[in-house]
Amino acid sequence: MGRGKVNLSPLNIWETLPFEIMCPKCHRPFTKELEDKEFIGHEVVEVPEEPASLKAATRPGTWEPIFVKKDVSRYRYHYKCKHCGHEWTETKTEERSA
Repeated sequence: MGRGKVNLSPLNIWETLPFEIMCPKCHRPFTKELEDKEFIGHEVVEVPEEPASLKAATRPGTWEPIFVKKDVSRYRYHYKCKHCGHEWTETKTEERSA
């Protein structure tokens, strides 16, 4: 029995790279360099629990969702491309259970 061949040409590998590792201007991979990480803010929020089923998300005998507290922190990341010198920022949110 023959096995299927996987085409690993440079073009196919290029197309599968995640956008997060590329410069948004020159689109070269692996040139994104973190220059600075800036703390924007923090808050504690209550969000509905993400259950495996609707029954697990409600209090017994009610249809009220169960809320859980989460710590939410926001950061602004400053990047620079090692190839073309383009600079850009991205805002990211990190969540943790409170």
